Amino acid sequence: MKTAIFARVSTSDGRQSTDRQVNELLDLCTRQNWQVIETITENVSGAKTRADRPGLERLIEIAQSGKIKKVVISEISRLGRNVSDGIAVIDTLTKSGVSIYIQNIGLETLLSDGKPNYMFKPILLTLMGFAELEREQIRERVKSGLDQARRAGKTLGRPEGTTKSADDLLAQYPAVIRKLKSGLSIRETAKLCDVSPATVQKVKRALYGAG
Repeated sequence: MKTAIFARVSTSDGRQSTDRQVNELLDLCTRQNWQVIETITENVSGAKTRADRPGLERLIEIAQSGKIKKVVISEISRLGRNVSDGIAVIDTLTKSGVSIYIQNIGLETLLSDGKPNYMFKPILLTLMGFAELEREQIRERVKSGLDQARRAGKTLGRPEGTTKSADDLLAQYPAVIRKLKSGLSIRETAKLCDVSPATVQKVKRALYGAG
């Protein structure tokens, strides 16, 4: 069974690593005698859109090419923390005849005969809903913490005079880069990538320089 391993963590600042996920999934594939064709890792928030997730784009690419028949992930939130986006990814893989095996619950989206596992759908919706709820709770806790810090008179944000580096911007917004390189305007790019024109302008400066 030709298989891809897909692992994701939310940050790229060194505080999180995909190593544990990858090692556990490699062990799983060895035990199941699944042939690992490719290992794909991402250091990006699962709340990002598919266009801003090059690892996910690569996974869909090899699935649609027929190179794999199975994807193994540690848990459903690795695909994303948004129900609608997660379902869309799963549907895309299913239409390509690729089953998704979720390690922590031991279930997959297709049966051995390649037909959809309809018993899995309600479980999937529940798990994706919990992942999205968890993301919203984290966001609310962060917002609450920031509000409390402001009330206490603390200075928030980056130290004065510091900005995000050009490399950081280019790594964070691959979809913006692709749209700019295709010749779209700043306003068109901002609309298609769901970011502000100011962000697109910063990415453009990082990509082409101040001139």
